Amino acid sequence: MSVLLEACAALGPQFRRKASVGDDSRQVSRESVDALAATGAFKLLVPSEYGGLERSPSEVVRIIEEVSRADSALGWCLMVGVTSGLLSAWLPKELGAPLFGGEGLACGVFAPSGQAEELASGELRVRGRWAFASGCQHSSIRILGVVMMRDGKPAVGEDGEIELRHVVLDAAQTQVVDTWHTAGLRGTGSHDVAVENATVPRGRAIKFIGSAPRAKGALYTFPPIGLLSLGVSAVTMGIAAEAIDELVRVAQQKKPAGARRTMAERELTQLAVGEATANLRGARAYVLGTADEIFAKATRDGAITDDDRAALRLSATHATRACARAVDLMYEAGGATGIYERSPLERHFRDIHVATQHAMVASPTYTIAGRIALGQPVERTSL
Repeated sequence: MSVLLEACAALGPQFRRKASVGDDSRQVSRESVDALAATGAFKLLVPSEYGGLERSPSEVVRIIEEVSRADSALGWCLMVGVTSGLLSAWLPKELGAPLFGGEGLACGVFAPSGQAEELASGELRVRGRWAFASGCQHSSIRILGVVMMRDGKPAVGEDGEIELRHVVLDAAQTQVVDTWHTAGLRGTGSHDVAVENATVPRGRAIKFIGSAPRAKGALYTFPPIGLLSLGVSAVTMGIAAEAIDELVRVAQQKKPAGARRTMAERELTQLAVGEATANLRGARAYVLGTADEIFAKATRDGAITDDDRAALRLSATHATRACARAVDLMYEAGGATGIYERSPLERHFRDIHVATQHAMVASPTYTIAGRIALGQPVERTSL
């Protein structure tokens, strides 16, 4: 276990105490965020030469899972902050180091829901509205996807594709729009953010899809979309692990009405726990094994293939679905205990089924691996 992973595990009791508060307020505990930030965890994917930690994908997965066990919303915000920080590798060091190597925390929305137009000054004028800005209430940096505009129309590059960029804005240039009223992951505060005619230097526009990062090293050969997918699956693994532990705790104490035996002594409960455990352990082994295999290849060869990219997406999607099944088993085995808001099982059930809706791990992503296996073309932006 790494020093950083140990530090996050040690903070687990503190994070658990604050989890329900964040769920009620729709904002993850600032105390928890500050404690987590002090470990350096939000800098896991920032280049070391920029002041970050530059850790391997499998270590990133383990740390996000550990935090998510204690507080799924905090783990989700960590996942978003970590993967947003990855984009610093596409900035020149003189911009990336001050923005991402210090105390600032980032959130990002990769979807190109806004527009950016170059001004005569060379700056970019940005406007738009972006949904699902997880962690926007505590982050100081926003990374937002935009369509580049020219003469009032989407700009088209030499490859014939519409030009997409991700612009780095300061939080003060954006407005948080209260939209996050959801079934689960309430504490993530994933509200909309809006921007009206903000200007940013041209150098803060990142083209990370289809262009090489400025930072060197195997980590930045690894596909950003693959890392985001692994991060989402790590959150679901943390939720599933905690749900299993909670059901075991309940089952050892609870006797159903009129029964002489505890739930733990019943074969149906034992069956559910066994199946859920197999789902979780299988998911974890698949994700970590795939991440380590492809990272080793990136380290050795400095490049990976579309098959490798599809394998990452497949492992993450499978893990998310397997973990959702594990949580469902625990929720059902808990009986009426799990329907009350005071029950952690109730929150785990809600949270896992919001996580499964993320585009990176939604069931249609199975088709990416299927198309490649069948020799069919695949959109590069999905890999």
